[in-house]
Amino acid sequence: MSPRTIAANHLVTHAEVKQKVQEGYFLKKSSSVTIPGDNFCITVAEAKAWLNLDESQLPANGRMPLWQELSPASQCTGVDKKVINEVCETGNKVWTRSEYDSSIGMYKCYYVYRWSDGSQSQEYYELNGAGCVV
Repeated sequence: MSPRTIAANHLVTHAEVKQKVQEGYFLKKSSSVTIPGDNFCITVAEAKAWLNLDESQLPANGRMPLWQELSPASQCTGVDKKVINEVCETGNKVWTRSEYDSSIGMYKCYYVYRWSDGSQSQEYYELNGAGCVV
């Protein structure tokens, strides 16, 4: 029986990993990582260097990982997160303006998140009784 017919119990090629990164299933650790599109199987060392994975699932006995052992560490979620160049980035919080709300006696400190590609989030605010640093 071919390894491909045994559900997830088969080795994973570089080309398959590259495709799954492009689909957003895996996220790269860095935008400088280049995953080859060849049919060589990914090694544990490559998986650790290239991908954000739950490394506790990887084999420790020196063999190459099977599909089910390549578990994404986390999704790129949250208002401060965004996938840029196949890497999950945390945006920088940038304070934009301050406004005093006399009805509650607090300052509204407004901010956005900015990412390396120049994009930014919608505007958010935090309440602060002492004022804002803008």
